[in-house]
Amino acid sequence: MRYIITLVLLSLSCLGFSQISTIKVAPILEPINYVPYDSTRNFLGEDVGQYIGQVLFLKGESESLRKYGYGDFIVDYINDDLSNYNNVYKGNKGECRYNSNYYDIAERYFRVLSVIKHPKANEQSYLYGTKYYLELEDRDSKERLYFRYDSKYESSFPFIVVGFYEKQKKNMIGQKFIFVNKALEGSYDIYTGMPITNVPKQIWTCKDFTLEEKYYSLALIIENSLGETTHIGYTSVMNDKYRRSGFTVQEADNYSKKFGMNNWDKILDRKVSVGFTEEMVRMSWGEPSGINRASYGDQWVYDGQYLYFEKGVLKSFN
Repeated sequence: MRYIITLVLLSLSCLGFSQISTIKVAPILEPINYVPYDSTRNFLGEDVGQYIGQVLFLKGESESLRKYGYGDFIVDYINDDLSNYNNVYKGNKGECRYNSNYYDIAERYFRVLSVIKHPKANEQSYLYGTKYYLELEDRDSKERLYFRYDSKYESSFPFIVVGFYEKQKKNMIGQKFIFVNKALEGSYDIYTGMPITNVPKQIWTCKDFTLEEKYYSLALIIENSLGETTHIGYTSVMNDKYRRSGFTVQEADNYSKKFGMNNWDKILDRKVSVGFTEEMVRMSWGEPSGINRASYGDQWVYDGQYLYFEKGVLKSFN
């Protein structure tokens, strides 16, 4: 009897203790302050705060890529587990189930509500220093979601900023361009399907600024004096300071005066010549893959070709 009473007392004493539990505490995330957006760039890199308040258009993908959907769209940034299918915003049911379904979110508009720095950015900057979360709101459904943003890789940014698009469209339409001699090589008239007439220093007028439907990249719709109409990628014309595919007529006139007509014609033909300055070489061939410094001058490397400069002037090349 005494043994039974002891067991009862021990059982009652165990019932008097609460079960130990744990709670997951959200990491402290550093919000990014709003900075006015000047609409001159689509991808802002580290200036990510300028996206706050802007409307983003999610570009479409070519037909062959649509089955893969979109990566980096999530529901909850606090529990951002890359292997958690339930945290994927409108996830694919089959292939690439950790990506969002293409047809659920393609060509939709999202407003950026806030930008949040990755919680591990300071302690593990080599892994997370370039990573942020864009808090988004679907313009139509008002659903909230987050996009994992990496300030290092423009190729991973699938949006067009509406303010950027509107400003560039206004600036481009009516602008007259001259293109390097091979920029339009092999191009066809978008209305007739016939090859366009491609002659050096031909003047083309921008008639529209739009997304072309094959790769969903920004493009200028251009027309020559013969009424032929084709398109050329915006990035190749405007993004790079050097080795651009096209120039406004005013820019081309300024460069021909600065470099001399003969040298300017060589640049438009993607050639270099002894006597070129470093700027002229960059205009023709772009930035070198490497520069070797020496007391007597510099050696610039271009895909197996070597250019030798003395005091900033091209002296020889192979």
